[in-house]
Amino acid sequence: MDTRQKEKIIAALRNNWQTEMRGYHTYNKLSTQTIDPQQCRSLYSLGLAEQHHADMWAARLKELGAEVPQYDGSEGGEADSLANRIGGLDLSLRRLELDETRDIARYGKQLTELGDEGSISILHRVLADERDHYATLSNLIRHHVPQTPLDPEEAKRAL
Repeated sequence: MDTRQKEKIIAALRNNWQTEMRGYHTYNKLSTQTIDPQQCRSLYSLGLAEQHHADMWAARLKELGAEVPQYDGSEGGEADSLANRIGGLDLSLRRLELDETRDIARYGKQLTELGDEGSISILHRVLADERDHYATLSNLIRHHVPQTPLDPEEAKRAL
């Protein structure tokens, strides 16, 4: 692989890493903002999956001789954005569903553009997970039945 192609791959993987870390922080923060145990567990699990994706991108970056970037977002990810604070959890979940759709499209495009076997292998695994994330969010949005609110201690135990 020539230097220019390698730089293109590294730039894409760094962007992927940032996106997954932002997702991790967003899901993690939202999991602490819901009183519903099912939502809490689902969001927490989605956050862990995003962290795993970031770890895979970090490992690939190291294999390519590149440094792993520093996370440049907030500790709350997108959960702290004005739109999400005003719109509440339901709107946040809908925004995340759209984000997962964009990620699926972006990763799908990278399958044909990167030309790097190691990265393509990771893309296949991440794409399958992102499709599952979309389905999980869709289920939380469309099939959620409100429950009696839990007190904060019960919500913590739900994790």
